[in-house]
Amino acid sequence: MALNIKDLIADALLALCQKKDLRKITIADIQEQCGVSRQTFYNHFRDKFDLIQYVYEHRVISFFDDPASRELDYYEATLECLKCDAKYRIFMQQACRMSGANCLADFMYAHSVHFDRTMHQSILGRPLTAEEQLISDYHSAAVVRLRIDWIQNGLPCPAEDLMRDILLVRLVALNDLLRLSADDGSPYVEAARHYPDVYEQWRRLHPQQGRELFEK
Repeated sequence: MALNIKDLIADALLALCQKKDLRKITIADIQEQCGVSRQTFYNHFRDKFDLIQYVYEHRVISFFDDPASRELDYYEATLECLKCDAKYRIFMQQACRMSGANCLADFMYAHSVHFDRTMHQSILGRPLTAEEQLISDYHSAAVVRLRIDWIQNGLPCPAEDLMRDILLVRLVALNDLLRLSADDGSPYVEAARHYPDVYEQWRRLHPQQGRELFEK
């Protein structure tokens, strides 16, 4: 099997994060850790921020590249994402503290926007209107902010509890704003099956839809 230089460099960065603050890790440190030349590094990455984004995309949320992930529902995909945040929490805590152009927080937001817009368009069966894009993007930003706060605060609650909070907001707000129903195959209504208290709150607001789903 051919050596994947990008993965070699990515693994070196993750290893360095265990013993040195990411903000203080230099390209020279990475070179020394994995044994590549400076030119080799820049042949594969523009800078350290580019490498951090690669680690996030190909390590932290790599399951999105797995064809099997296409079968995951909203609950499973989001919960898996949170569990991966926890698995790579040292890297994520350090990377999320970094700001400026091309920072990881901006990359996470862009990824979340793309994921949510694609999902909502698929459910509605048409392109989102400008208003619907704004609604979708607003909730994308909110979830990323919740994730970052959760990571930075040392994972104060289990991933399942944070997932419940995210779902509650999406179910009682985003779901209605996008006019999604149980009949549309709303991912939020389906995900609520995992949290009976959340489902009951939604059902009280939508008694007819809630009863129909409950009977399925």
